[in-house]
Amino acid sequence: YKSEVARDAIKRRFPDVEIKAYVGNVITDQRFRMKFYEGFELVVNALDNLEARNHVNRVCVKLDKPLIDGGSAGFIGTCVSIVKGQTPCYECREKPKPKQYPVCTI
Repeated sequence: YKSEVARDAIKRRFPDVEIKAYVGNVITDQRFRMKFYEGFELVVNALDNLEARNHVNRVCVKLDKPLIDGGSAGFIGTCVSIVKGQTPCYECREKPKPKQYPVCTI
């Protein structure tokens, strides 16, 4: 899982950092309700699902939690920081248009 790979990479570089990887559906998994996010100073995600990214964005904006959003849409990868009142939220940002390629060229 991406969260476990990211955790392991961070721990190798910063062994004293306390970090836990979570795996599950951020929208439907009962562990990831609003109360879950309240305990964090910063939220980092690596989601590929637009609905899930929008959901985490809304939770973080509502709770005034900084969010580092990393993910992909097709062949396009992004990583942005979102801080309420200082940067646009995830849904407010202009997204790059996905590139269309003929199947025969891929």
